[in-house]
Amino acid sequence: MTKIYEIKDKVLRFCSEYETYLKYAWKFVIALLLFGIINGSIGFMEKINGPFITIALSLLCCMLPLGATLVIAAGLVVVHLYVLAAEVALMAVLVFAVVFLLYFRFSPHDTLLFMVTPLLCVIGIPYVVPISAGLLRKGHSAASIVSGTIVYYFLNGVYKNVAVLQAIAAGEDIEGAKMSVAAGQLLENTELYLMLTVFTISTLLVYTIRKMAIKYAWTIAIVTGVLVQITGLLVGYIWFNITEKVVGMLIGNILAAGIAFGIEFLFMNLDYMRTERVQFEDDDYYYFVKAVPKKLVTSSEKVITEFGGLTGFAHRMKARKEAEEKITRKNIADELEIDEELLK
Repeated sequence: MTKIYEIKDKVLRFCSEYETYLKYAWKFVIALLLFGIINGSIGFMEKINGPFITIALSLLCCMLPLGATLVIAAGLVVVHLYVLAAEVALMAVLVFAVVFLLYFRFSPHDTLLFMVTPLLCVIGIPYVVPISAGLLRKGHSAASIVSGTIVYYFLNGVYKNVAVLQAIAAGEDIEGAKMSVAAGQLLENTELYLMLTVFTISTLLVYTIRKMAIKYAWTIAIVTGVLVQITGLLVGYIWFNITEKVVGMLIGNILAAGIAFGIEFLFMNLDYMRTERVQFEDDDYYYFVKAVPKKLVTSSEKVITEFGGLTGFAHRMKARKEAEEKITRKNIADELEIDEELLK
């Protein structure tokens, strides 16, 4: 266990030392994944669908604020959908307008959550986002999660109905049907509303519990969030007859719990066995303070190995230093008329 704490300490020191470079790196990686998924799923415009454009945009975004990456991704989506159908692109503009208003109104500093949510939805573990947001952010971060979830389900619906939309575009259906199909990805998607409800409740519960002044608040918050997600989604899937997603949901929540406990280990690993209570006062108040120390491990002691002819010399220098210290301590003790042992 000591080795794990040492590794954690080294990782945190490394991140602190190279924070600037790591910030550019993870912004590049997130932008690369985001643009890559967009081009891979709805890449209807071939001119901007190549790897060169994706990498170039990602390099640009790593030097810009995260909000700029979000706007560029939205523009990329609209351009691709315009090639598919102008009505679908117009619907995408309306969706982005709504979610951006929601995002900028309630959680403008949670851009990372907005972008990570659809990425993790693609991977199949979006359940980690509400729990992580509740642990590390504020309750209003649920707005960013809701925004990212809406965008994912809209684009996923378009992706699944590409053949239908292309058939309509070829004139095989009535006028205006393309807009109806695009709007139906949101208005008629019961799974979307289920996910939004469960994610919002989970985020608020985790945030509320982890702020409580109780032992193991973060652990209780994680377990509660996972149970709420499993129970809520299980009931919803059975109610709406989406039982084929139950197994994936259970596996995803187990992985989310593991990631959440990893976050707790990094940021709130407390030793409740050494809790201290302190009382003090000033002119106006009397304070009762409970202090819970973090679990820390002291750095490994350095071992100095002596080689060859230096061994005898090193021993002689050590003996000489000890003799000088002993003489010094003895003189001081004699002058102060105290026991020499007290100066060791």
